[in-house]
Amino acid sequence: MDIELKYITPTSLYVKAFGRLDIDNAMPFGIKIKDEVEDNNVSSLTLDFAEVTFISSFGLKVILETYQVMQEPAVIKIINASDTVKHAFLLVGFDKFIDIK
Repeated sequence: MDIELKYITPTSLYVKAFGRLDIDNAMPFGIKIKDEVEDNNVSSLTLDFAEVTFISSFGLKVILETYQVMQEPAVIKIINASDTVKHAFLLVGFDKFIDIK
């Protein structure tokens, strides 16, 4: 999975992801994002999933772990997700703490 990172403000990170977020690449994706979040005290994370074709439970897990290490008040937004990817987030109840568009 390829990603592009861009800081909107010093504590607001935008991530554009490409491909599948599954067992094969969820761990490296999670490590890179969590390291950015922790190293830079990120409190707002926008994940642009326009180019993400699939997300597995491993992908969901790394997003949850990222949320747990974010600075309070933590805000995660998922934007441009396909209906299939949105459904995965809704199915596990992530819409209770993540803004999914």
